[in-house]
Parts: sequence; C-alpha cells; structure tokens
Amino acid sequence: MTEDADLFDTADSAAAIQAFVYAEYGADGLKELLSLVEIDRESLERDAAELSAVGLPLPAEIVREHAALAPSARNSGVRTRPLTGATGNHNRRLMTGD
Repeated sequence: MTEDADLFDTADSAAAIQAFVYAEYGADGLKELLSLVEIDRESLERDAAELSAVGLPLPAEIVREHAALAPSARNSGVRTRPLTGATGNHNRRLMTGD
C-alpha cells in the first residue's frame, strides 16, 4: 500500500502554495485558504511581493488585500513566518510549475 504524495511537499514557499491554490481553485479558493490560516501582515506582504515578482499579479492582489486585514506581528505578538525553512521563502524563489 502506498501513501498519496503530499501536493505541497515540493513547494518552496507559502507563496508557491498560494499560487497553486489560485491556479487550481481560483480567487475564491485562495480567499478561503487565506481565511483559514492565522498569519501576520508582514508575512502576507512578503508573499504578495513574491507573487508579483514572478508575474502573478491577481493572486498577489488577493494576498495583499488579506494582509491589510491581518494583525501586524509588531503590534499583536503574532510571530512572523521565517524567511527561510519549511514555511519560508527559500531565497525568494517560487515554483510556478513552468
């Protein structure tokens, strides 16, 4: 018996996951994903910048809009997602499946 592969195992950043969700489920899917996670404004702003940098302006705008509503790590005690690591931006790369 084999286990199904985790679709996100090869994602190198949160923005890569956001791009995938947007590609598979559209704007509504990305908005739903963002409504389910607790993340600080600064991390979401980095994700939006990463999406913009790789030519994905529509999902970047959705993430940017969600960031405007999210608490700031500086004011709320919410920890900012690390820049590198399992949930970080790994040298600012984004796999887009191209």
